Amino acid sequence: MGLDASQLDIVVAEICKNENYARMESGIVRKIALQEMSKRKNLKKVVKAARSKLHQIGTVYLGSPKPLAFDFSTIPADQKTDIEFQKTWAQPYLENHASTNERFSFLEHFYGTIFERLPEVKMITDLACGMNPLCRPWMPIAPQVEYRACDIFTDGINLINGFFDAFGYSGKANICDLTDKVPDCRDQLVFLLKTLPCLEQIQKGIGRHILSEINAHVLVVSFPSKSLGGKNKGMLEHYDAYLKSILNVETWQMQTIEFINETVYLLTRKD
Repeated sequence: MGLDASQLDIVVAEICKNENYARMESGIVRKIALQEMSKRKNLKKVVKAARSKLHQIGTVYLGSPKPLAFDFSTIPADQKTDIEFQKTWAQPYLENHASTNERFSFLEHFYGTIFERLPEVKMITDLACGMNPLCRPWMPIAPQVEYRACDIFTDGINLINGFFDAFGYSGKANICDLTDKVPDCRDQLVFLLKTLPCLEQIQKGIGRHILSEINAHVLVVSFPSKSLGGKNKGMLEHYDAYLKSILNVETWQMQTIEFINETVYLLTRKD
């Protein structure tokens, strides 16, 4: 018997006294809090355990405890269409997020290699996007290609929407919890980059469910092949076996691309 559910608001308030967790979508915080409350009676232990899990699924990637914000009105109009300026502007945000920082040194190669193997892209949905939408200046696609993104960090979503608006990219970012609902991605390219292992921390077996719910024509899934500390712990083999165990091979045709610290799977829906 764990902590009474009537104390949920108290637990959530304690968790969010740490600013990193206050930046997260409230539903995911409440969900994790309830999970840990069912296991423990001690309030401090519940808060500690909930923060630990929330760290594993999200805040571990954050480089700064301060919420992300930028006044886009300070950017001169003549610089907003300058790709090199956009890259310079985006760089600190990409380097400050562990996931995009891992591939920052080869972003152009990363996206060039992926997009050259894909059919014409008309719309993109980026699930659990992190700072990935800020890589638009490195992607070999037209600004008018609609880019939809979703994530659980409210400040990140606001920054991405400001970025799209300021630099003339067609797109919109929204808050979403993939363990609750997968957006409709019909006839789109879907990014699901280094995401499934995090979601499995919330709910075991969720990866199989999410893949079965995605109705896109092309899906780009990736997994880290090294830890955040740069160590090879058999992750490549582990995640390769994991994906193949949850993927419906009758639905998807697979191509694999190996990068220095990330394995990308290009999945095309069979006709």
